[in-house]
Amino acid sequence: MTVNFKKVSFWMITLALTVLMLLIISLILLASQTNPLTFLDVVFLEPFKNISYFSGFLNLFSVLLLVGLAVGITFKYKIYNFGVSGQMLISAIVTYVIAVAITNGGGTNRAIVLFLLFIAIIVGTFTGFVIAFLKNYFKINEIISTILFNFIAFEGYKGLITSPNYQNQAMPEILSLRFSLTSGPFSASNLFSAGIIIAVIILVITILLFNNRTLGFKLNAVAKNPLASKQARIDPNHQMLKVLPISGAIAGVAGYLYFLSTNNSLPKLDSIPQEGFYAIAIAALAFYEPGVMVLSNFIFTLFIRPINFSSFAYLKNPAIVVVMLGVAVYLMGLFPFVWYLWDQSPFIQEKWFKIKRKLFKIATPIEEEIPGLERSRKNQQVETLNINLAGKKDHSRRWHLKRNKTKEKKKR
Repeated sequence: MTVNFKKVSFWMITLALTVLMLLIISLILLASQTNPLTFLDVVFLEPFKNISYFSGFLNLFSVLLLVGLAVGITFKYKIYNFGVSGQMLISAIVTYVIAVAITNGGGTNRAIVLFLLFIAIIVGTFTGFVIAFLKNYFKINEIISTILFNFIAFEGYKGLITSPNYQNQAMPEILSLRFSLTSGPFSASNLFSAGIIIAVIILVITILLFNNRTLGFKLNAVAKNPLASKQARIDPNHQMLKVLPISGAIAGVAGYLYFLSTNNSLPKLDSIPQEGFYAIAIAALAFYEPGVMVLSNFIFTLFIRPINFSSFAYLKNPAIVVVMLGVAVYLMGLFPFVWYLWDQSPFIQEKWFKIKRKLFKIATPIEEEIPGLERSRKNQQVETLNINLAGKKDHSRRWHLKRNKTKEKKKR
């Protein structure tokens, strides 16, 4: 039976960091006179106790997954889109206004939801294109334009929900993505949302589009070496005009799911939605890889769901939850450093090999399994090998000389 030691090491480090995270969180809670078990129950077990909590968990998970993808596909290629929150707001505003107009005109067909979802995608794509256009043709840094875009969108949203025409307006039924496993699809009386299905579909498309296609190869080339990519006739500006609209389209869907798909009315906001900023940490912890974001997003959702649903009201200081989230993010961010230290440290590798030899009965050390062996030992082995080879060559030369002399004597 062969053992994959890389996987063993991966899960050992993951388990160690998880235990350390739980230990630090428990100590902070004890210091604040709070029962750690109650806190851990709310974070890790409550989402799976009943259908209502689980539905809320899935809705938030799908939104955070989409915003993580929207940020990740830009940051990975050194295009810094900080405007995901604004793109979510603008898409929600335009889609909501169109939905209200359709409802007032007598439109009630549930199939209209597909058209409205398409509108959200178009609006998000357009906002991404505007940011890319300003960057390429007016040299306006995308960081500045996207941050300002967030404030513009937020003020527009506040103006919408306080205007006489839309104030206290009920959410049109044609926007709902809720469905039931018993009473048929798109039932407004239901808890489950089709948002998780949409998020998974977009995740698969993103992985296929950026990992296994020409677009991903060209963007990688531009990010790693812009000068070399120009020599290969890959225009960096043209690639930016592709990736930012795609990011905006994903953010548009996230805005639809967050604001319109499950709410009874437009939520009132005191500040710019934090989900767009959570997305930066979600994407960074996943190394901007779409597939890995599922794991980092899962951990984030566990902590953010209770904050959004006020499940920590029993705490004397609910703001301490943000500290817990910071501890979890920090320890997750340490994983690459710990992995590098584990893989490259000669001392750790030598001790780890001794443990493997005892547990799995490995008879002799193999150099390939211990990449961190001391240089002196490696050099010594190389020198011994060179001496042996030199001796063999010298012995072979003497043998050939002696053989040639014997042939000459026989000829005489």
